[in-house]
Amino acid sequence: MDKVSLSIQKRRIFFALLLGLALLSTVAYGQETASIVGTVTDPTGAAVPSAKITITNTLTGLVRSTTTNDTGNYAARELPIGQYNVQVEVAGFKTFKTTGIT
Repeated sequence: MDKVSLSIQKRRIFFALLLGLALLSTVAYGQETASIVGTVTDPTGAAVPSAKITITNTLTGLVRSTTTNDTGNYAARELPIGQYNVQVEVAGFKTFKTTGIT
């Protein structure tokens, strides 16, 4: 093998490794977020639409708010990994709180 061929081969290996690292970092990024999803129902099991959901990261104080849809479902996506408290408020009902969601 001459020096030119060896140099080209080294470049190919370098770029293959670089591409592999780039792909791995993309996969790792996807694992740095979390989602909290749920359904709010009343004591009879009926869905509660338009309930205000407040999600708070206990370490950073990050607050994310959303509301339930017509079927009582809600979702908070792309949250930083951590521990959260969730509070549900809706007129005519007692406020519901849950803590320590990881």
